Amino acid sequence: VTDISRAAYLNLLPLNKEAQVLEIGASLGQHTRQIAAKCKHVEALEVVPEQALFAKLSCEQDGITNVSLSVGGDDCKLPYKDEVFDIVIMNHVLEWCAGRSGLPPKTAHKLILNECSRVLKPRGILFLSTKNRFNARLLLGAVDEHVEIRFGNALPRWLMRVLSKIKSPSIIPGYLYSFGTLRGIISKSGFHRVDAKLALPDARFPLIYSGFTEAEISVLRSTEALLSVNRLTRFLLTKVPSPAIKWIAPSIVFIAEK
Repeated sequence: VTDISRAAYLNLLPLNKEAQVLEIGASLGQHTRQIAAKCKHVEALEVVPEQALFAKLSCEQDGITNVSLSVGGDDCKLPYKDEVFDIVIMNHVLEWCAGRSGLPPKTAHKLILNECSRVLKPRGILFLSTKNRFNARLLLGAVDEHVEIRFGNALPRWLMRVLSKIKSPSIIPGYLYSFGTLRGIISKSGFHRVDAKLALPDARFPLIYSGFTEAEISVLRSTEALLSVNRLTRFLLTKVPSPAIKWIAPSIVFIAEK
C-alpha cells in the first residue's frame, strides 16, 4: 500500500499548482499526499469512514494543509458542484462502485462516470484505471479477487453471479469490463477524447506506461527488463499480436478529456 511507485500514473496527468483535483476512493490516503504535493487542492472522497479518518489524520500529521477528506459516494453520486475540478482520479475504484449502491452494476457505473463529467471543468481530465475483464490471467483460470472464484469476471455474467454466491455469499463483488465496453461507456458519459494506455506489468504496480501503436509495442517487445518481470508479461509481449494486447492486458487505463 505504501509503495510510492504505485502512484506512477500521476506523471501522466497535467498536474500543476493551480489544479483542483478530486480523488475518488482515497483509501488510506497513500496517494492523496503525493497528489497534494503536485496541485493546489485535493478533495479526497472515501466510502469507508475509518479509512477516510486514517487518511485525514495522516495528512494532518504530515503537515499537509491542501487536502479535504469526505465520506460518501456509496450511492455513486458526487457531493460537489458542477464544473469545479480540473482532474478527477479513479484509480482501481470503478470496479467496486456498484457494490454499495444497490443499483445494477452498469447503471451505477454510468451514473458515477456521468457525475465525473458533471464536476469537471470544460477540458477537464478523468484518469481511470481498472482490471481488464478478459485479462489473460483470468482466461487461464486464475482466481478473480473481485468475486473469489476461478475465471471470475471472464465468465458469462449469469454464471459468475451464481458461482460467486455459492462460493462467497457475503462478499461485495467487483465488476469488470472489457476494453471496448468500458471505452464506450466513458465516451457516452460526456468525454470527447478517450486515450488508452498500456500499463506493464499491470496498473497496480506499473513499471512503464505506453501507447498501443505498433511502434510503441515494438519498443516494449525489445525491453529485456519487461520481458523478465513475469511469465504473463513475457507472453503478452512475445506471443500476442499488437492489436490484441489491449483486449487481454492485465489492466485498462484511460485518460479522458471532457
